[in-house]
Amino acid sequence: MFKKTYQKALASIMTGLTAGSLALAKPNFVNAQEKPNKLENVLKNVHASPFLNFDSKYTSASGKILLDNPITVPGVNIKAGDLSALILGVYDTKNKEFVEGDYIFGFGREIKDFGRAEIGYGYYSLPSSQDTHELIAKLGLKLPLNPELRVYRDLHLTRGLFASLNIGQEVKLGDIPLVLGGSLGYNRNYTVDGSGFSNASGYIGIPFKPAKGVNFTVTPNLTINKALGKKFDDFIRLGVEFRF
Repeated sequence: MFKKTYQKALASIMTGLTAGSLALAKPNFVNAQEKPNKLENVLKNVHASPFLNFDSKYTSASGKILLDNPITVPGVNIKAGDLSALILGVYDTKNKEFVEGDYIFGFGREIKDFGRAEIGYGYYSLPSSQDTHELIAKLGLKLPLNPELRVYRDLHLTRGLFASLNIGQEVKLGDIPLVLGGSLGYNRNYTVDGSGFSNASGYIGIPFKPAKGVNFTVTPNLTINKALGKKFDDFIRLGVEFRF
């Protein structure tokens, strides 16, 4: 019973982990002016990208509706060379409470003429059940449609595994930019008990800047999900993303 409760609360919110190493400056007693210069160089390599999402419902990457209520998701992506961090919260606008907090850290490297490999660790605060954490691995290939394999292994609540094969492409329809994507998911005791393909989903987003000179992008988007197992859900999710 508790396992099923945990599985329902467990959501895969993954979006692009990257990574890097920061060199430690050795003390220099001869020229003290070098210290602030080195710190300044380190800070130049740190990039923070806040975002704010509004979605018509709260769903997992495996195709399960976790809350059939509108949600708000504030968060920030932080990158420093090959290192990255993703911090976000999921706010239930109907019940006026946070239902999840995610803290995801990653390390990734480009593989010449091949693609990109990444590993990560995620900690998830779940007020409705126990907190949990998991390992994350991603492998992206330099091929048409940018295929990427993602694997998530829960370490506490369900000890299950979820894997997805994702594709994505940016195209233009006349002067209108489009972001197209799709995914095929496989669940093994992760979101629900049992093993097998969980869902197939498609995504379309239309990014634009609302006015000249603004420094943020607005992306209305649509996700259509088809359940491939009896314990998963068919749904259509509408959303708007603000990326600063």
